[in-house]
Amino acid sequence: MKKFIFQITKFFLPLIKRILRTKKKNDTKIAIIVFKLLGDTVFTIPAIEYIRKHSDGKEIRIFCYEENKAIYELYFDNISYQTFNKKQIRFNTRIPNLYLTRQLRKFKPGLLFDLTCEYITSISSLLSGSNYLVGFNTYFFEGIFDTFTLKKEVPNLINMNLYPILKYYGGSINETIKEFPSNFEKTDRILIHPFAGWRAKEWGLEKFINLTNDLNKIYDVALICESKLLKNEKTVEIKNLNLNLILTDSISDLISEIKNSSVMISNDTGPIYIANLLGKATFTIYGPTNPKFHLPEGKYHEYIKKQIKCSPNDNEKYCYTYGGRYCQTFECMKSLEYSLVIKEIKKFLDSIGIEKSKIDASVKN
Repeated sequence: MKKFIFQITKFFLPLIKRILRTKKKNDTKIAIIVFKLLGDTVFTIPAIEYIRKHSDGKEIRIFCYEENKAIYELYFDNISYQTFNKKQIRFNTRIPNLYLTRQLRKFKPGLLFDLTCEYITSISSLLSGSNYLVGFNTYFFEGIFDTFTLKKEVPNLINMNLYPILKYYGGSINETIKEFPSNFEKTDRILIHPFAGWRAKEWGLEKFINLTNDLNKIYDVALICESKLLKNEKTVEIKNLNLNLILTDSISDLISEIKNSSVMISNDTGPIYIANLLGKATFTIYGPTNPKFHLPEGKYHEYIKKQIKCSPNDNEKYCYTYGGRYCQTFECMKSLEYSLVIKEIKKFLDSIGIEKSKIDASVKN
């Protein structure tokens, strides 16, 4: 049955694409569709940079979530944006997104890259009227794209986004960004972020509060998170411990605080990868996700992970419960001992020379 559906789509999708192509397309315009979570947004930057370098001065417009524009603007200038809120782009439906399609057709790009790899964006690419489509997805969508790469579960999400770009332009992974340059003062504050995109990836708020309290005896440390994520009683508890608590209300607030820091400590979550983009050192606590797919490159990035029987294999992005979304026990995070985590973090902070600002000089030596 799947083979029959594939043959049908392979025949009809290119036909639909030819019929819908905009007559007055603009070959000086490039559209990039990229609706990602915060961390995954950072992973698309090397691919977009490769497009920019090979664009021959063409106008580039990124179609993305509102909050992700602030991340792209840290790296790119001379790129325009069409932003959407998350209610406008829903992936839990099989209805074509007419608003996204209208915005694409209004822009009239001659060349379109779909880096989102979802049904909705693939169909919008098909209906966009663009002259040439580049993207990656499952094999059912092959007929949509002129240059197509099959979605692969390959270690390193940066490379996953780069494959369709390199296939179109030519070139190799070695010509692309491998790591973002370091940019931190060893006397700056350490930030600790306790939350993640979903619960299974979180080591636990109480453990992070204890970690902040213990490290705060040695270093300049602050606990940071979105204001809406912290309950009032926890806010009071943290303040009663005389800990520095930073509550943010926007991605811009978060970025501003990270810029004035030296290290970000957290779970596998967006703030880690924003910190990496800004050149800060990072220490990540992994559970149901695979660090080989996510960990920033370079000597200023370290991690810890408890390997158990259901942890993802080397070539798997998630454990078999889809990154813990369908897990009932969160055993990988619960079994990661506090004593081991703080020991590894202190070792890492020593290795990169972060200033021990709260102990006597005699003790430091």
